[in-house]
Amino acid sequence: MNEKLYVPRFLGPEDHPWLALLLDELARHAGEPVIAWQARAREPLRIPSPELKRRAASDVLTALCRPPARTRPPTPEQLRERAFARAAEARRAHPRGALDRAAILSAMQRELALDPAVLEHRLFADLGSERPLILPSQLPGPHELALLTNHALAQGYLRSATRVELAIDGATRPVLRQILLRRLLCTVRVEGNTVHLELSGPLALFRRTTIYGRALAAVLPALRAVASFTLCAHVERRGKAQRVRLRSGDPIFPPGVEAPRYDSRLEERFAREFLRAASEWELQREPEPIRLEDAWVFPDFALLHRLTRRRVLLEIVGFWTPEYLRTKLERLRHAAREDLLICVDGSRACAAEFAAELPNVLFYRGKVDAEAVRRSIEERFPAARPRAGEAPFAP
Repeated sequence: MNEKLYVPRFLGPEDHPWLALLLDELARHAGEPVIAWQARAREPLRIPSPELKRRAASDVLTALCRPPARTRPPTPEQLRERAFARAAEARRAHPRGALDRAAILSAMQRELALDPAVLEHRLFADLGSERPLILPSQLPGPHELALLTNHALAQGYLRSATRVELAIDGATRPVLRQILLRRLLCTVRVEGNTVHLELSGPLALFRRTTIYGRALAAVLPALRAVASFTLCAHVERRGKAQRVRLRSGDPIFPPGVEAPRYDSRLEERFAREFLRAASEWELQREPEPIRLEDAWVFPDFALLHRLTRRRVLLEIVGFWTPEYLRTKLERLRHAAREDLLICVDGSRACAAEFAAELPNVLFYRGKVDAEAVRRSIEERFPAARPRAGEAPFAP
């Protein structure tokens, strides 16, 4: 299939004047329903502004205006519950009298310190577009807004890709770490000082595409730490297959957007529970990668017994297909790697066919059972030792 190369035209200094006007319009709509702001953002500004770029910038601003969970006002359901409770009290106090709706709302308005018109609207603001627009404590300037919008556009290409090719020079560890933490399907090839990665895009999957797309987009901030990179996302735009190219130097990294810290709850929970359940074992995160012919395997943990110095590598596989898992395990057999235990998400329908044929695979559901891993290591790796040329890590 012939794919046309598409180089995005990101926002730059020439867009700053209309971005400043867009920020003024946002401030003007503070406290009004979000839908009112969104309707205004779709309209032209008094100076020329590209429609698609303006919509992307307004979406970024809308996302910034979501108040923190601790400071959000009562939900419409909570407000209606208060109103019904006050109405019930009024009915008990005056069984034969008519309910005074205005008095009930006035009492709630004084209690919540809300304007009567605002309270009236919030009683029925169940939809997200009907919630009030609450500005953040500090809005970005035009330059920062341009970078935030470019970052969101670049992540959008990743979320809608069928395949992503990435070539990295220098400081590849942060990128590889994010790929591993996010459970992305990836193959690695090394040529000299350049690491070539090929990742499956979310549209190549049949389920959980939204979750996978977000995970793939979360890798983008890690690229700011590398010496240089070239990324090609294979997408369909307007019914045509295209390659969207991103490179070092593109204005897609706003201030403060860094590589996400370790936030895999699955791994974090396993590590905590394993250290509690197996006090005789040490645990190391992200040990050395394993070279398998023309591919690499990046274990999540190395487990080292304090006394016997037995050493076992552990990899947790989330997203997988039968072909992906079968190919990986076949490579491990050819490389005679018997010191690797693979924990595989068993909630997938195709997991049953692997249960009997793979001795070094442990299935899990929801969480990796630390006690099951400990027992499996004791049973399957009774004489595991560091391989030749591999020094065990210091406990």
